[in-house]
Amino acid sequence: ALILGFTAENSLPLSVTSGIIKLAQELAKDPKALAELSMDRTSASYKLTHGVKKTILDEVLEEIRSVPFSLNVDEATSKTNKRVLGVLVSYWSEKHERMVVQHLAALELISVTAESLFSALDGLFERMNLPWDNLVSILMDSCAVMRGSKNGLEKKIRDRRAPHLLDIDGDSCHHLHNASKKLCCPFEHWVESLLSDLHTDHKWSADMKDGLREICSIFGIRFSQPECYIPHRWLSVLDVSLETLRMWDALVMFYYAFLSNEDKCTYKDIVSVILQKREVQETGRARIKELWKELGNRSKNFTNEGKMRKVRICKKSKDPKVHKLHDEQEKLVREFLSCFIKPEELINSKGRNLSGPKMKLLDLTSTEAHLAAPFVGSEASSLLDQLGREHPVVKAFKTKVIQAYTSCAGDLQTKLPLDSPTLRTLSCLDPDARGSHHILPHLQKLPNMFPAVKLNELERAGFQHEIHRYASDMTLPQMTEEARVDLWWNIVRKTQRYPALCKLALSALCPFHGPQVESAFSVMSNILQAKAANLSVETYESYQVVKYNLKAMQVSAIQHYSRKTKESPVNVQLCRNVKLSSQRYRALLRDKEELNKRPYNSEKPTAGKKMAKDAIVAAAVSARRKFQKKRVEALKKLATKAKESYKN
Repeated sequence: ALILGFTAENSLPLSVTSGIIKLAQELAKDPKALAELSMDRTSASYKLTHGVKKTILDEVLEEIRSVPFSLNVDEATSKTNKRVLGVLVSYWSEKHERMVVQHLAALELISVTAESLFSALDGLFERMNLPWDNLVSILMDSCAVMRGSKNGLEKKIRDRRAPHLLDIDGDSCHHLHNASKKLCCPFEHWVESLLSDLHTDHKWSADMKDGLREICSIFGIRFSQPECYIPHRWLSVLDVSLETLRMWDALVMFYYAFLSNEDKCTYKDIVSVILQKREVQETGRARIKELWKELGNRSKNFTNEGKMRKVRICKKSKDPKVHKLHDEQEKLVREFLSCFIKPEELINSKGRNLSGPKMKLLDLTSTEAHLAAPFVGSEASSLLDQLGREHPVVKAFKTKVIQAYTSCAGDLQTKLPLDSPTLRTLSCLDPDARGSHHILPHLQKLPNMFPAVKLNELERAGFQHEIHRYASDMTLPQMTEEARVDLWWNIVRKTQRYPALCKLALSALCPFHGPQVESAFSVMSNILQAKAANLSVETYESYQVVKYNLKAMQVSAIQHYSRKTKESPVNVQLCRNVKLSSQRYRALLRDKEELNKRPYNSEKPTAGKKMAKDAIVAAAVSARRKFQKKRVEALKKLATKAKESYKN
């Protein structure tokens, strides 16, 4: 009762009750220390930031100052409307003997330009005493601010700090997401608009929601409110579509009530098939007919927008590492092209699959290269066969299919780095590539690609012998799929057969692909509360540093910080940092007070600095006003819809 009462009082999710019990059991092992423990919100904040986070970051920085590492950076707006640059670091950890991803920093920005982002990262490297020479690559999205060829962030870093930066292109997920949009354009976004209408239809009307819930209950389908897809999220449409298909029978039965009498006759057989498939008894069928009548009566009071929405609905009835990236992209494009391109166009004169550079040169608009019947799925094919190939609807649909395929494939040809020499070279490190003499010229380029890796004279002298041996070596231990995922060169490394190649391979491991920073910001909404809605970026950063560190160690907080007995060893540095956290926090407050007491123009800035500062402030104020204006307009629209729904 005590635990459940505490959970309800603080509005905690029931999923944390087991964790609370384990935590209480762990704390009870040292009752003397527990009796003296006290912590309010402020002390919890500075102990987390200047105690636990500082200890973790010191250990991470000590590691990455001496090894090659890669960064993953992305900018996003937090729930509190702050612009935050998230920075993750990926590197080979000798401590854990595997690649780990740690949260390095969360930097608050006033404006988001290539210059401001560069200044923020440059300041971070200087503050943390990180050598630019150890930076292997930076993963970011492909917007102009990040990867612009003239003034982008990556260009500035390459020109000013790290000319050796590895070019691994932008985030592959962003490329594929944009290509998938091209595939949907010829079909006028039928699926996306249907999902939006379903979400809107049931979000504002409790009666509609109750009717759909009752039909789901009769059919034995778990009810869930139709979700809204997020346009800028990778595969969001697919996730929402799968959830919609799960409830499809119930949705068809629900919207049958809003059809015209003529359409009801057309779709009567489909409804009968659904009722038979779901084994609905007479009582259930009678109740569904009553619901149809009730919903039909309610439709008379719908707004014009609500009526039009019903009409539209009724009409539509593990992370890949960089050494795998090139092969996976080639495979993806080849499989996609095979949906509408003849097989003979996808092989060369020797009967082998076309390479990435060759696929980029294919003429996708040539009708001679197109299949007579492009892939549309078995159900769509059967419907088209019923109408006949010469039917005007079939011809129009086929035209849109070819248009969608060529548009999407053209985007993949343009955006994906299928001819990237860097990725093609790194793909030779895949264990599946060994035994082929074709990989030797690529492997010879590795030392020049990773200047951050220092090979001694003995390793450099034996490198050529190593790559020849590796290219022809078929005696390496056979590895399971799990071993490959757990980094195959860890096994190679333990054999001590390829010391120089292993050093370079570990550097190639650093680049990673995936929208990891974007997903990291979603945790902020779980931390925010009504009484503390303005979470500081520094506190948010502390949460992320601890979470990523526990994930890297593959342990829970209780497993990592618990002591089996009172005599168990403790982390001395952690104890010292937690004790000094209050002192460091107060020192920061004093510094802020002194800074606020200083006159704003105590030091006269130069004309150039003043203009730059004024421009940044003006841009920030303008962006803030635009955002507030859009927000007010959106709130007014929602309020209007809510009032209309309430009246109905």
